[in-house]
Amino acid sequence: MCLKRHRRNFANLELAYFDSRLADCAETIVNFTRIFVVSAQDIFRMGVKCVVHNEPWLRVVGDEPNLAVATESIQSSSPDLIILDLQNVDLMRDLTRLVRCSRIPSPKAIVVTAASTDFEIAQCIQAGVNGIICRNIQQGEMIIAIREVLEGRTHFCSRTNGRLARDIKNRSLTSRELEVLQLLAFGFSNKEIAKRLDIGVGTVKTHLININAKLKVTTRTEAVFHGVQQRLITI
Repeated sequence: MCLKRHRRNFANLELAYFDSRLADCAETIVNFTRIFVVSAQDIFRMGVKCVVHNEPWLRVVGDEPNLAVATESIQSSSPDLIILDLQNVDLMRDLTRLVRCSRIPSPKAIVVTAASTDFEIAQCIQAGVNGIICRNIQQGEMIIAIREVLEGRTHFCSRTNGRLARDIKNRSLTSRELEVLQLLAFGFSNKEIAKRLDIGVGTVKTHLININAKLKVTTRTEAVFHGVQQRLITI
């Protein structure tokens, strides 16, 4: 009887041990970074999946050929990072809405591009992109880019004008400044803007000074013109 009791106790200990190991494994599986890939090229999406597969802390939770069909999938999968193969600068408008969508808890975004022009860099930064990498990037650099962006830093590949990107980021307009600039484009006076935003006229003037400094203009007309040109506002 004593031997049977010891065997039963040992079996219970084994079960408890394996249960604890399963719990540890489950916890490890949960603690990974969720990535969503958007690219019209099947081979690119497959390539990212292969790179991510070798990293236990990363997982691709979805992929689509373009943003138009990806938006709903991204919102439902709630990725930590979006990797977008940029084929067209006009996609920046969709990316801006996607990155700033309230239904997603602030996903990071990395854009992949064949050639980064100054205009393209400006569009990416204004859209809230955290990194720009080249399409022929090596596996090691892609992992570095992902890690740096997830840590809250920005990453720009060696062929990208990193200095320009940092300058653009430093002079990006705040959400309040964008609101003031938009109302300015609608033809509102300082008093009307103040009333609409429920702030003081002096505060409006301060915002206008900051807007002019960041856009490197001197007049209200120039500020509106540059705002429309850079797709910060509409008229």
